[in-house]
Amino acid sequence: MHNEFSLASKDSIVLLFKDKTKLEFIFQKGGFGTKEQKMNIVTLTSTHLEIFLNKSLSKAKVISYRKNLYDIYILNHNDDLMQNKNYDNKLQYNSIESGQYLLRRMTHKFIELNLNKKI
Repeated sequence: MHNEFSLASKDSIVLLFKDKTKLEFIFQKGGFGTKEQKMNIVTLTSTHLEIFLNKSLSKAKVISYRKNLYDIYILNHNDDLMQNKNYDNKLQYNSIESGQYLLRRMTHKFIELNLNKKI
């Protein structure tokens, strides 16, 4: 079962890539949005974008600092966690490749929009 996270100040997201590269984003301000859809903002650097474009994402860990809880989301359908019948996870993608493609496509779009608008 997945926990609910408000993405509050000091909450974080850790992204682990197939080659063991790790990115951690710690939220500096509180989250916003509705109960069903929470959002927050982090600054992405050119190094982060390069990693998104060139590395394969394996897992994401969302951590609630205040509640001392975390949840793990996996992209690899063959991961050992998926073999555990007690692990309540709904796959987000039809295949690993489609998930990786989506991340890379979103990163390309993000770069394109920021270059065009000179943000």
